[in-house]
Amino acid sequence: MARVELSLEAARNPELAALMREMRAGAFQVIARKARAVHPDATDEQLDALGSVLTGLSLDRITLGVPAMSPRDVLAAVIPALLSQRHH
Repeated sequence: MARVELSLEAARNPELAALMREMRAGAFQVIARKARAVHPDATDEQLDALGSVLTGLSLDRITLGVPAMSPRDVLAAVIPALLSQRHH
């Protein structure tokens, strides 16, 4: 919940927004490294979408307890689905 509240506050506070962007960039570097190990041709756009999806899934697991799958199973389902789509 704190993450959601921080995001809402960041919309009104440019300094907090800059800090949130910096934190997001660091997390996305880790996601990109792991995803590119499996899908080396993943685009930056796909990795950005993957990061956003994983953030949303994390918030749902914390606040709602869904999906009921293990984090590893969620990743196994989400990463290939997102990274297999190609933009033309």
